[in-house]
Amino acid sequence: MGDAAPSTGSNSVNDIRRRLLSLGALTSAAVAAVATPYRRANAGASPHVHPCTIIMWASEAPPTGYLECNGAAISRTQYHSLFQAIGVIWGAGDGSTTFNIPDFRGVFARGWDDGRGVDVGREFGSAQADNFAAHTHAAQVNDPGHSHTIPVNPTSYVCSGSGDHFADDNSNSTGAALTGITVTNGMTGGVETVPKNIAVMFCIRT
Repeated sequence: MGDAAPSTGSNSVNDIRRRLLSLGALTSAAVAAVATPYRRANAGASPHVHPCTIIMWASEAPPTGYLECNGAAISRTQYHSLFQAIGVIWGAGDGSTTFNIPDFRGVFARGWDDGRGVDVGREFGSAQADNFAAHTHAAQVNDPGHSHTIPVNPTSYVCSGSGDHFADDNSNSTGAALTGITVTNGMTGGVETVPKNIAVMFCIRT
């Protein structure tokens, strides 16, 4: 028969300790020295969730073993596993002892294009400003037309109305006149383009 499935949580530490002790590989004190920090750091968190895994969380405080994705600069040694997983993709911190975690506050996550051609030119981990697809608005103006009256006599021409006028002894018409009509589309909406949504917390596994 094969080995039973490994237990999870703090029991997995106990399983490892028992096996090491049974093999005589380490003393009880040595095993405890290794297991205790692990248990404290991962209390309540599944050991099978890899560092840098991001979850959505329905509470204002992150769960044990996770940090809020708030862009904070954190220790490269204290969070060694996470640093090994993401490096400085989200920021190099102070450049030597810290690194940055992602900042998902107030924004949506979008799948990396990775050459598909839908979101062309995006680098992994890059931010994108709000936008909407190019489009046009139709505007229609109905000008009923108008005319100017020009009394004609052999010695004088009296014109009323604005625009360029011309007349001669055989004409009582005017040239074209500008209507002076301006069409402006009214502005509506808020400060960004967004779908309906619910605010949650994004957390990253350390």
